[in-house]
Amino acid sequence: MSMQFEIVVRNSTPMIIGWYDPLKIDPQGLRATEIKGLWRWWSRAFIGGVLYDEGFLHGISQGNILLKPTNEEAECISCLVGKIMGLGFAGGGKDAEASRFVLYTEPIEKLLEKNKCGDELQRIKLSLPIKRRKQEMQIECIKSGYTFKISVSKRYEKYRDAEELALKVLVVALQLMGLGKGSRRGLGSLDIEDIDTLYFSVATNRLKELISKIYEDCRNIVKKYYVQCCKLSVAKVKEGDVQTPPPLPVVSRKSIGDLKVAQIIVARNISFKNIHNFFIRSERCRILHRKVKCDDDLRKNYNAWILGLPRKQKQKQKQTGYEMEEFSRRASPIMLSYHGDGNRFGKGAFISIFLSGDWPKHLTWYGLIDKQQKYIKENIDIDFNRLYNAYHIAIDEFMRYLNAINAKIEHVWP
Repeated sequence: MSMQFEIVVRNSTPMIIGWYDPLKIDPQGLRATEIKGLWRWWSRAFIGGVLYDEGFLHGISQGNILLKPTNEEAECISCLVGKIMGLGFAGGGKDAEASRFVLYTEPIEKLLEKNKCGDELQRIKLSLPIKRRKQEMQIECIKSGYTFKISVSKRYEKYRDAEELALKVLVVALQLMGLGKGSRRGLGSLDIEDIDTLYFSVATNRLKELISKIYEDCRNIVKKYYVQCCKLSVAKVKEGDVQTPPPLPVVSRKSIGDLKVAQIIVARNISFKNIHNFFIRSERCRILHRKVKCDDDLRKNYNAWILGLPRKQKQKQKQTGYEMEEFSRRASPIMLSYHGDGNRFGKGAFISIFLSGDWPKHLTWYGLIDKQQKYIKENIDIDFNRLYNAYHIAIDEFMRYLNAINAKIEHVWP
């Protein structure tokens, strides 16, 4: 079946699409490969959420990793996303399948000039090479306001219901996460200005309804194609066992105690800079404690790792921050996109928070005590109770921060 699906987007925040030179942007603007990666990530999150809620996704503790998917679980998710939804499956031999979708991007407005971004936003500053941050240097970026067209065509049809589901996931993915460097901190956010509505049975300007519809469609897909893709069984939970989170970020309806496994909220009536800079301790201190330096709840309990790893820097030739084994990095469980007036789903900060067990069991924190300039280290052991406590502290501090900047909060999921 021939199909052409188009989305017109406009970047609502500065976009840094890396190139061979870290200070320059790719002249292509939007890259199809980045959009495909975003698309697959959210497809796995939705399919994984259904599997977790139905009792099929448990994970395994291995090495320094608290929880990771088993080979069978990973294969099941990959098959449902890659073979059934059509996003490409890298199975061995004859099982491998290329994506049934062809995606390409084109700017509607030409990038007439090479824009420069200063370091007023935390993640842009971090994009500068360390040796150059103290110099008056700027990094190339695509400033807000450029329009792009994203076109998707289907090479052939195999599972129409699953392929139409995939298109819905693409829309939500573009709404909830940006592209390029700093995309989890709101950089590279794309306002959805125009979209084909042929494949949507719910209003495409109501995000809550669209996400609920995607989840229910994923349940139907899992039920219909489970035998074809999966060899998992529901594990029996013994009385007294600690309830475990999913082994990867998923869009789930479940809660563990009073912690939601996944939640999506929209914070309106706030500026991008205010919400983007929550992840800087000095900014949190300024907003919550009216001073630039403080030991907030995340710092006092050595729980700042929950905002993403690694979090390291050099001070006076000494390494400070967190170190870990078997992990090169671990992204923050709090993801942010920020949209303007032209966005189909409205203006504001769109925030996704995921509770999952894919964290290291052991960390080492190195730091300096300001008054004494004493270099210290702290060994940190993470189990499920420590993980849940860190999430509680981070989410509580984040919500207090939103209230302090007078954000109007709307709950989208669950």
